Amino acid sequence: MKKVIFGIILFLLCISPVKALNGITAQNIYYYNLTDDKLYYEENAQDKISIASLTKITTGIVAIEHIKDLDEVHKITDDDIYGVFDLGASLAGFKVGDTVTLRDLLYGLLLPSGAECAKALATYAFGSEEVLVDEMNKLANKLNLKNTHYSNTMGLDDEENYSTVEDVATVLKYALQNKTFYEIFTTETYEASNGLTLKSTLQIADNKLGYDLSYILGGKTGFTFDAGLCLASLAKNGSEQYILVVAGSDIDKNHINNLRDTHKIYTMFFEDYSYRTLIKKGDVITSIKTYNNKDVNFLAKHDYNYFLEKDANIKIVFDGDRVLDKNVKPGDKVGRFQILVNGEELYSEDLNLEKSITSNHIVIKVIVIVIILLFLFREYNIFKRKLRKKKRRVVRN
Repeated sequence: MKKVIFGIILFLLCISPVKALNGITAQNIYYYNLTDDKLYYEENAQDKISIASLTKITTGIVAIEHIKDLDEVHKITDDDIYGVFDLGASLAGFKVGDTVTLRDLLYGLLLPSGAECAKALATYAFGSEEVLVDEMNKLANKLNLKNTHYSNTMGLDDEENYSTVEDVATVLKYALQNKTFYEIFTTETYEASNGLTLKSTLQIADNKLGYDLSYILGGKTGFTFDAGLCLASLAKNGSEQYILVVAGSDIDKNHINNLRDTHKIYTMFFEDYSYRTLIKKGDVITSIKTYNNKDVNFLAKHDYNYFLEKDANIKIVFDGDRVLDKNVKPGDKVGRFQILVNGEELYSEDLNLEKSITSNHIVIKVIVIVIILLFLFREYNIFKRKLRKKKRRVVRN
């Protein structure tokens, strides 16, 4: 039967490391609704992995926040070019002696993924790559990214340069709040002040793939043999925006499996699936009779949210006691409820009794006695008042 467990909210279920999406080569996936601030789907999203040039998302936002004037100019040096050329890193195309603005370098960093731009920004604005890397790690700490650490600005494979697709999405979410970053990230083509045309690697891959990807507003690709093909993207469907990060896509000769995976995931969820609240907090999951013929309602303690096929057959069933014995105590398990989708278990949870269903006879007796005593005391006071009034009338007569 076709799998239907998609987009389960983190606090409900632990995601299995087994791949769930058919036809997707990416090993790590994080799909998030930016508009509604909701996680829709994840797969191996907390695994520490090499993230290749997705590192430059952090490089870019840290540089933007640090630099006061993006229109300051910098002359490209030998060290900017040849300091990274021997590393086999991708280049934006700037040449030694080019005079460009820091804004140009940011576009070169995030669109064609230019390593020389990372080098030039680090040297000019921070004094060294080490200082910029230190600031990148400070941002990771600020965002509470416990599974992220940077050792370089370019995303070169290194044991100390790692992250997770969830953490990458968190950085991207943060960065997109910056107007300058958003503008650069969502640009397809940019002409630098020296006349160099800079194209997004996403656009280049799109031309090879031949799909209509106009719904993708922007993206940052990455590739190393250790990381595989990666892509962090921002997309729009209707009035909502989404972030999708994929990593570890199979390496193909055209280097487009990351984009192919991204397109398949977006299309799958946009067209075939919808996000639903199957049970709302406070809803009655089931009602059970007690030994003295009273009803005990078991209520949902939170919303149960899932991304499911639009035509999925959903059933909520209860397996447990039909009548609660008087010996059942608070905390005892009385049964288990399941959410079934197309006959398969999507979620299950034990139901435990919260309040006692037996009456405390001693307390009731005490209450009854107190009520009777209060009534007698009241009647006695009324009798005394009447008696006093009667005596007064006798004396007057």
